[in-house]
Amino acid sequence: MVALQDAGAELSLRPLCPTRWTCREGCLASVVSNYGAIQDCLDALAAPGPGKRSGVSATASGLAQQMGTFDFFFCLHLGLHLMRMVTPVMKAVQGQKQTVAENLQMIRTLGTLVDAQRPRFDQFWERVQTARAGLKVGEPKLRRKSTVPRRLDSGGEAYQPENPRDAYRKVFYEAIDMLSQQLRGRSGGDDHVLASAEAALTTGDESAVGECAELYGLDQDRLQLHVSMMTDVARANGKTLKTLSDAVALMRNKSLCIAPLVPEAGKLLRLALVVPATTCTAERSFSMLRRLKSWLRTTMTQERLNHAAICAMYDDVVLAQNKNDLVAEFVSRTAERKALFHVPAAHSSDKVVTPPTPALCLSDSEESDDDGGDQ
Repeated sequence: MVALQDAGAELSLRPLCPTRWTCREGCLASVVSNYGAIQDCLDALAAPGPGKRSGVSATASGLAQQMGTFDFFFCLHLGLHLMRMVTPVMKAVQGQKQTVAENLQMIRTLGTLVDAQRPRFDQFWERVQTARAGLKVGEPKLRRKSTVPRRLDSGGEAYQPENPRDAYRKVFYEAIDMLSQQLRGRSGGDDHVLASAEAALTTGDESAVGECAELYGLDQDRLQLHVSMMTDVARANGKTLKTLSDAVALMRNKSLCIAPLVPEAGKLLRLALVVPATTCTAERSFSMLRRLKSWLRTTMTQERLNHAAICAMYDDVVLAQNKNDLVAEFVSRTAERKALFHVPAAHSSDKVVTPPTPALCLSDSEESDDDGGDQ
């Protein structure tokens, strides 16, 4: 990092997180912003000299050679271009108050914006050519013509671009089409039925009620009646049901006591609330696992790991607890703990008395060893 700063880097490089895609834009942007400085740093590391390890020089030489090709430079800018469109949506769908319907609508809108990029290749090509000026990046070249294997040849002649611009146009279209296809796949399946649950509870739409009743095995006639009763009660009290949060607030309103009157709507509401709008919580648990069960905690049991993971994921709930009450309950569980902390038997549940910490007499050598060791 020091060598990179000496080479004139403006921003520090960011690591490429393997699990958090929202970090990818910042990683690619840092490489694009420091492209020239990174090349100079790699050239300095690759140059032979005393005290340099051969493995480091060979790796730096290979990376510098890759960064000097137009293929790498073009794909880097193409990835950054796509990530700049996708990152805001990825961050938005991770909101705690997002609904399935809102997420699906954002994905569909994003797919439309991605498809609209196809006619804009010429503008993107000009930006890449402008960014290449002044950098040690080679000219775009045509690849060697490849022959289609006989087993894959259907009789037609394979497409051969006439110039480098057409060759990279094909790469641009392939990336756009692949991203668009993935977005359509993510918004397909039964997701629209899950979004219909919100529409059924807030608007009482008959088609949405029918889809939900068929999916979850509910009585359609009773569900339609109970949903209509919910909307009527909300309208009579001057409220409008727009989201699932409004429906939950109406159900929990003790002054109205509507929950016992509409049990079928309550079933649908509970089913809709347990359906995750995204998989971000599960993905965060996998990212957190490496920090909880490290190389120094390999003997941790599964039960303890589960408890530690729950405390880490719901840290706001843990921090809101009264620590004195938790300590008092922990001490009062066994007689050994009561004796250790000198808690009288008659007042074991009322107050915890912490014994004074005994003074440690260390010699000078022991103190220096303790200071220099691992904490």
